[in-house]
Amino acid sequence: MALGPPNPLIARDLEAAFAALDSPEQLPPLLDLVLAEPEAGERVAQSELANPTTKPRALAALLVQAEAMIRRGQGKAAVLVLGKALGLQEWMGQEFSGLTLAMLAEAQALWGNLGKAQQTAEKALERSQDPYSQSRALWAMSKATGEASWAGKARDAAAESGCARWVEYLGIRVP
Repeated sequence: MALGPPNPLIARDLEAAFAALDSPEQLPPLLDLVLAEPEAGERVAQSELANPTTKPRALAALLVQAEAMIRRGQGKAAVLVLGKALGLQEWMGQEFSGLTLAMLAEAQALWGNLGKAQQTAEKALERSQDPYSQSRALWAMSKATGEASWAGKARDAAAESGCARWVEYLGIRVP
């Protein structure tokens, strides 16, 4: 997806979505906005991380920051940020989420660690409980293995996710 000039409306929507965030189910639409404006996502994440109000919001900020890094091709940086996110999930007494693991797998593949990316994507697939997380895990598997069949499965799951930018990113034509 080619990034055009900054869109202040998307940046405003991103800030509003982050401000209203109160459950993990709201993460996919938030990450969907980051696809359109990675730099705005990075700014929102840095603002929250400078003075985190709650652990779940800090976790969301880390995921937003990692998503922006992935979209800018910064695999290593995203792996490091996602490591912090996994540490925070563990500290909060949570199991590692399928979404976090899927994002980690994609970042690992981007960084060039394809074997580790495939292992992480397999774990993400086991833990993904919604179409968006499942699509992200399948997409990461396609990046790790280079097999087009995984990308097709990712597109099928994305179509059910309700995240228009993710669907567009994966190249699905929307009527």
